[in-house]
Amino acid sequence: MYCIKLQLFIDTTKEDVFNKLSSIKGLSKWWTMQTTGSADLNGIINFRFGDQYHIQMKVINIVQNELVQWKCKKANEDWIGTV
Repeated sequence: MYCIKLQLFIDTTKEDVFNKLSSIKGLSKWWTMQTTGSADLNGIINFRFGDQYHIQMKVINIVQNELVQWKCKKANEDWIGTV
């Protein structure tokens, strides 16, 4: 399996970034407005792109203001199991 890492430089605080990536409200402003579920540890987050595409992630790790980690549970086959 390939490893792809992406580094983004954002002109804001790490607390602000963490809050956007660790809440359903924040995530719905980042990737798709059709975001539902639970962003808590072991929660399931559903990202929908209209009726045709659905990605489901499980929250597997959270470190306050440092890390948000998901594992893909449902999507195209090449996404399944990615972290």
